[in-house]
Amino acid sequence: MNLITFPALTDAVIYTYGFYIFLSVFVFKLESSGTFNLPYSKFAKGQGVSPKVGMFIIYFLPILAYLYTWNSSDNPKLFYQWITLLAFVIHFGKRCLEVLFLHKFSGRIGMLGVFFITIAYSNIGLVTGSLHNHTPESLANQIPVWWTILGAVIFLIGQTGNLYHHILLTKLRSGNEKEYKIPNQGLFQKLVCPHYFFELVSWLGFAILSTYIDSFFILIIMTAYLSGRSNRTREWYLEKLPGFPSERKRILPGVY
Repeated sequence: MNLITFPALTDAVIYTYGFYIFLSVFVFKLESSGTFNLPYSKFAKGQGVSPKVGMFIIYFLPILAYLYTWNSSDNPKLFYQWITLLAFVIHFGKRCLEVLFLHKFSGRIGMLGVFFITIAYSNIGLVTGSLHNHTPESLANQIPVWWTILGAVIFLIGQTGNLYHHILLTKLRSGNEKEYKIPNQGLFQKLVCPHYFFELVSWLGFAILSTYIDSFFILIIMTAYLSGRSNRTREWYLEKLPGFPSERKRILPGVY
């Protein structure tokens, strides 16, 4: 039975995973403290490119990166390869569609943000795609059906919850209105960033579908980044929006 796949612990692998842990702590401290927040959304500096263009690039290029690994492998495409491809494309394809047809943007996105986030997400596409598409048939066949079903269900819950709360945010603004308002529906009654919470639920589902420990490290990095950003977002709301409920947690119901 194969639930989580670990590589041989060579020096290179140990250094890589050590870097992942360092990166998680580093990005959490940068974002949560406000020392450096990636310049998009409410933390945009007023300069850069159209957020619709910038965000579409951010979410579309990782799909191309993943598809590159799909075409570079001669391994037979099993159900495992198809389900992981589908999950990755759904995750980033959904975000592309949201950028084009759902989100209402209030400012521009800094080129530094476009560059760093595109590199990070595209690297995720290359790393996970390479692992999935070069997985031997013997290893893929060891994954229990129930584990795959669990991953798919968690992934879809995350995607649905994330989309729902994005829709709630969009409904706060009418026409070309750019003013921030306090959201009070859905899990916004309990959390500052429930859309971040459900994004992490999606990454957990993807990691389970993947089975590779690398995907769980990606989940850890994303948790650190979004937790830090949710903390800074909470502070921003408390500073800028009078009457914002201070009892709301940041990203994890009842905990943080």
